Amino acid sequence: MPRLDDISMNGNTIATNLALAGVTLWVLFSSVLLNQVLQDNRAEIDQHTARLTRRLRGRTGSAARTISGISRRLALLFVLLLTGIIYGFLSPAFGFNRPSAVLFLSVVLGVGAVTWVCSGLEALVTRRTFGVAAAVRPYPASLAVAALSVGVSRVIGLQPGVIYGFVASCAVTGPGLIDERRQGRVTIVPVATAVLLAIASLLAMEPLRANASVASSLPGQVAIGAGIIVFVGGIEGVAFNMIPLKVTDGGKLFLWHRTVWAVTSLVAAFLFWHVLLNRDSQYFGALRQAKSLAVLAIFVVYTSLSVGLWAYFRWRPGRTRAGSEAE
Repeated sequence: MPRLDDISMNGNTIATNLALAGVTLWVLFSSVLLNQVLQDNRAEIDQHTARLTRRLRGRTGSAARTISGISRRLALLFVLLLTGIIYGFLSPAFGFNRPSAVLFLSVVLGVGAVTWVCSGLEALVTRRTFGVAAAVRPYPASLAVAALSVGVSRVIGLQPGVIYGFVASCAVTGPGLIDERRQGRVTIVPVATAVLLAIASLLAMEPLRANASVASSLPGQVAIGAGIIVFVGGIEGVAFNMIPLKVTDGGKLFLWHRTVWAVTSLVAAFLFWHVLLNRDSQYFGALRQAKSLAVLAIFVVYTSLSVGLWAYFRWRPGRTRAGSEAE
């Protein structure tokens, strides 16, 4: 995590990262194509995935019934503690020592803060906007996904590692109707809050990191660590969740107000590149770095998948014949 002084204010670097953010935005926009393909061919796709879907639904239902008898707050605390342990194992030196304790407490506090603030606000706005009961609900089953991603990161030696999965989110708990086109009015609240929390944590950490006595103390290190978790989790969460699929926050914002979606995506993508990936490279020198190339490679694969699926459903022989007969 860079200090504020380490983040370049060079105009060329800023222009480069704005361009990279634009590339990111373009890739996210290409997701609209994938979303449309999946919606238009849902019946055919469901036929191929029906067996797997039935199995997953059965397991999810069993897990939900098990959790239902546990106090929500205790369940969320339990999930947060497990999350701290799982995230901790990203570090090869994780164990019974002070750095591990700092990492564990930082994860619990940082993830807990982002979860409660963002998801709590989303639940509040949902209740007030649509009159539908909503609350923050833990998802312990997602810890299995997080544990798997940590295991993969450790096996391939990826540092600091990549984690999928989440602790909790806003869930509708009562009957009611939510207008999909107005849902963006609710979604923008947690999304904007996450970005503001990330920026605020970056600024608040600076005086703590500049004070040697505070930075060397256990409370100071935990506070700095939690701030880093809030920044990285907030920016990455928003940047990746801006993919405009129907089930994502980006899809809801795109359906509600495309300009708001574009601005939010660009801001999150720019901070992601400028602070975390490419701090000082100019004129696309960042593209020579392995981590930047890896991210761009993922973008290319994702875009190719979107275009490939569209082309398959658009020009496959069966659909062509059916279309000709209908005409």
